[in-house]
Amino acid sequence: MQRIDKVVRPPGLIRSAKTYSLFFDTDRFYAIVTGRAGMKVGSIATFGIFSGVVTKAIKGPIENAFAKKYAPEITEGEKRATVAALPELAKEKYSMCVPFSSITSIIVGTDAVQGPYLSLITAKEKIKFLFRDKTQAEVEVLARNFGREVVVK
Repeated sequence: MQRIDKVVRPPGLIRSAKTYSLFFDTDRFYAIVTGRAGMKVGSIATFGIFSGVVTKAIKGPIENAFAKKYAPEITEGEKRATVAALPELAKEKYSMCVPFSSITSIIVGTDAVQGPYLSLITAKEKIKFLFRDKTQAEVEVLARNFGREVVVK
């Protein structure tokens, strides 16, 4: 079973950003919440001649603060996410087990700020994951695990 840690699901209308461990089985995949996640900062609304300098000065410290704050929680979450515990963990809030047969469409792309992403579309919802430590090519290879055509954007 293939496992990928520190994958981020971006915030939704009600849900905050979460960090996941993904597990790929032969006919389904599990997305297990391991902790909260901070999002990468795009452009900060500043005006005038110093806007680029201000954005660069503020952006790094904000992202680093989130990473340090959530790291212990994520480490603990990854420790408890074992293959034997997957069926039970998948029942927890925000975690899921998705059969490959329920996936109708797979999209791989790169967001200008957040980096490579994988979107899985099912009859019920669109599930998007961000891969901060992978390239788009690596995410495309991963998407082929689902045994479906992959749309690359």
